[in-house]
Amino acid sequence: MKIYNELLSAHKEKGETVFSGADAFKLYDTYGFPIDLTVEMVEEEGMSVDEAGFKSYMEEQRIRARKAREALGDLGWAGVEFGKDVPATEFVGYDNTIIDGAKVVAIVSEDELVDTVVAGMDAIVVLDQTPFYAESGGQVCDMGVITGENGSVFEVTAVRKTADKKWLHSGRVVSGSFGVTDKVSASIDVCRRAAVSRAHSSTHLLQGALRSVLGSHVNQAGSYVEP
Repeated sequence: MKIYNELLSAHKEKGETVFSGADAFKLYDTYGFPIDLTVEMVEEEGMSVDEAGFKSYMEEQRIRARKAREALGDLGWAGVEFGKDVPATEFVGYDNTIIDGAKVVAIVSEDELVDTVVAGMDAIVVLDQTPFYAESGGQVCDMGVITGENGSVFEVTAVRKTADKKWLHSGRVVSGSFGVTDKVSASIDVCRRAAVSRAHSSTHLLQGALRSVLGSHVNQAGSYVEP
């Protein structure tokens, strides 16, 4: 409120009746002050907010953020670069729902590469091979568990893949600990996979039926396939 009042006073001293978009954006972006609250308070002072200017600053921020993510590469959304030492993941999920002897090749926690994670920590685990299907083309990923030789359990709740074929298993360490180079077992939730597969097949069957009845001009795109 102190900062808001200082900005407001500066506008009044200049005889202005419009609270600048730049100041409204500063309040929002730097101090977490909601734009709708700024508008309401400024109107109580008999002034208005340059909302078009505010939106322009917001768009510039989105562009900067997008470029920053692009500069970080495929894992820009997580704020981490793996580097060339981390190999691509071999996907073996078409033939397997569980594998033993997979190797942990990288771990990310709190946006940083780490060597070890312990119970209670959220993390991204990268394996040299995996049965987990990564989210792709509107089809949701597999879920399941990664189990260490010492009985440690990592619950996988999301799986994404990078352009260079690294599978990113996101989740939480339920018990024990995991370290880079550990040998682990990876198993998917088979019932969930079966339900997603049925939904996937149903999408194609529906498309086939629509084309049969209505004609070949019918096209399918953007289906969200989940259990």
